[in-house]
Amino acid sequence: MIQTLLFVAGLNTLTQTLFGTRLPAVIGGSFTFVPTTISIILAGRYNDIADPQEKFERIMRGTHDALIVTSTLQIVPGFSGLWRNITRFMSPLSAVPLVSLSGYGLYELG
Repeated sequence: MIQTLLFVAGLNTLTQTLFGTRLPAVIGGSFTFVPTTISIILAGRYNDIADPQEKFERIMRGTHDALIVTSTLQIVPGFSGLWRNITRFMSPLSAVPLVSLSGYGLYELG
């Protein structure tokens, strides 16, 4: 999962420098997959599997399927233009707390 996160962050930075604002900056990696992964791991449907390798494979399949569905739910507003209507109401004043809180979250990591 961490390798996928870093790979996608690299692709995001590359896309941002080529097509976006031309700034090679990503605020931080996305950890939106963590609650999904934890809930799939703790689901009762995987408790009866004795083989650790098979249990790992099924958990990873479930996690990847869930992430595909949720990313589709994020892609639809982006491509349909709905996100443009939402960001119209956001000002730089609303973006400052987002960047600040991301920085504070990374501050404790050094």
